[in-house]
Amino acid sequence: MPLFNFGLLRTRTSPRAAERECVSPSRRSDFSAVTTLESWADGPLRLLPTDPDESVVLAPSDLPQFPEDLSSGNLVIGRGFHDYDTWRVDYPQWSGSPEGFAALGLAIVGVMLLRRESVTVHLTSSHSEIRSLSILQPPDLDHRTGLEVHPTRFHYSMSEIAKHPWTAYPPAPDELPWFKLTNAEDFVVTDEHWATRDRLHGFGSALGSARFARLLLDLSRPANGTFEVALECEAGFRGVAPASAEVRLWLPGGDFWQAP
Repeated sequence: MPLFNFGLLRTRTSPRAAERECVSPSRRSDFSAVTTLESWADGPLRLLPTDPDESVVLAPSDLPQFPEDLSSGNLVIGRGFHDYDTWRVDYPQWSGSPEGFAALGLAIVGVMLLRRESVTVHLTSSHSEIRSLSILQPPDLDHRTGLEVHPTRFHYSMSEIAKHPWTAYPPAPDELPWFKLTNAEDFVVTDEHWATRDRLHGFGSALGSARFARLLLDLSRPANGTFEVALECEAGFRGVAPASAEVRLWLPGGDFWQAP
């Protein structure tokens, strides 16, 4: 395996970050009347098992409809990169609470079961370099086979988590989650565009999205003892789809967890 360097892009002391600190109160006030991701997920969260021997089947009727806007102050996503000898890969660093990760996992399931084209969560913490997270509806049609699939239920039971999940029995690459860093226009051409990307889109195919949702729910369960999860590209311990950014997830207790 090639040698690599891991970098966290810390820009809170930069002029751009200082400007964000100055405007953050007004930005937060823009979302003062917006439903939080955690309050949207409060009901479904009560249905999730807390015992490894329990399971639940979520149907569309178990999930509330999404409001026009959602926000979360419990998720902090910073830019990062991972160097693999000959190329550099985006490696955003996610810090969240168990409740925040669980709510996001349920929102991913909700987008699929409620047939929403997309749902955007605005990240209101002034520490987050990524300002919004867009959950995209996976494609229904598999063009290789012609099969069209519409998810109708989500079966969930708790699983143990490794730092590098899914490596013991690797799924097909397109069955892994996909992530993309972009800007508000989703148009990244120049070096300046690249350096100032502050939006994140995901999470790929239906199986990739469901796999990531399950991972987030597992991280949130009281029995979980893993505080760091790394989803890497094919040059590392593969955990993401082709042409995807990498992702590292941190919970309180992890070495680089960032408080909101």
